[in-house]
Amino acid sequence: MIRVFVFVHEQIPRSVKETLEQIREFEPLSEAASAQLMLFYAARWNRGSISKIPSELRQSIPLIVLCDTAEQPFTRDSLFRGEVSAVISANASPQQIAAAAAATIAGLQVHQRWEQPAPANVHPILTPRELEILRLLADGEGNKTIADLLNISPHTVKFHISSIFEKLNVLNRTEAVRAGITLGLLSI
Repeated sequence: MIRVFVFVHEQIPRSVKETLEQIREFEPLSEAASAQLMLFYAARWNRGSISKIPSELRQSIPLIVLCDTAEQPFTRDSLFRGEVSAVISANASPQQIAAAAAATIAGLQVHQRWEQPAPANVHPILTPRELEILRLLADGEGNKTIADLLNISPHTVKFHISSIFEKLNVLNRTEAVRAGITLGLLSI
């Protein structure tokens, strides 16, 4: 049995609760003190999500994030820094979640690949890489940080930013973020 503490910050959908209840390997706990593993649900896993979990909790036991969508640059970065042990879909099966739990307790990291769906009301005017960079611009990241997060050169970042400006018909980062929100490319 794996002693599991579920950290609740936002309402967990009924379907996720039902999935967790089906995992026979889990012994649910009401406090983190004797837990071997912590689960955290976030509808959207992004740069601000980790701050919702007290640092003393996330440093003491492995953390599995269940989410509906995950922002790739941040997800990879948070796994790399060891802030989380796994980021998986909230739609994962009980067997997948149990397997991820066993892997994280063994010291492994689990990362599901995420396909970012294009908003239904918008034609895909930016490439997936440009969307990643636009999201990082919205987070206030500079070119060097973006380059480091995406493992590309700062010159490539400048190229993508120029392309974003041209495609969105804007002159600066602030206008690009505003246009991204207006077009539904970024969520607030």
